[in-house]
Amino acid sequence: MCIRDSLVAVILVMFSVSILGCWGINTITIISEPTGSKLYVNGEYVGQTPRSVPQKWDSFGGDATAVKLTNDGYIPFERTILHKELNDMYWSGNFVRGSQFGYGNTFNFSFNLEPDPNYVKPETED
Repeated sequence: MCIRDSLVAVILVMFSVSILGCWGINTITIISEPTGSKLYVNGEYVGQTPRSVPQKWDSFGGDATAVKLTNDGYIPFERTILHKELNDMYWSGNFVRGSQFGYGNTFNFSFNLEPDPNYVKPETED
């Protein structure tokens, strides 16, 4: 194999790795005020905040992650995180870097729930 063929092979491998790096498992960390809010991701209950949730996404921004937070005495909060937003965060460096190709990165989001003025706390038995 000549040097030119070796260089072409190396370039193809590097290109393939960089393209494959555009898809990956990353983590979205959701923090809320108040803490302990129930967290739903894409309609599925995943636990209470603060919570880190693995998410598969592509850096071309074609998908989204739906987040819902609930807590007694607060208005439910919903937000759609566009994967284009994660891509923008990735390229701006506004995340916890896991690797240079987009795998294993952590994207932090913090949300404040608003108190529900119509909430009536249930009476407890003494």
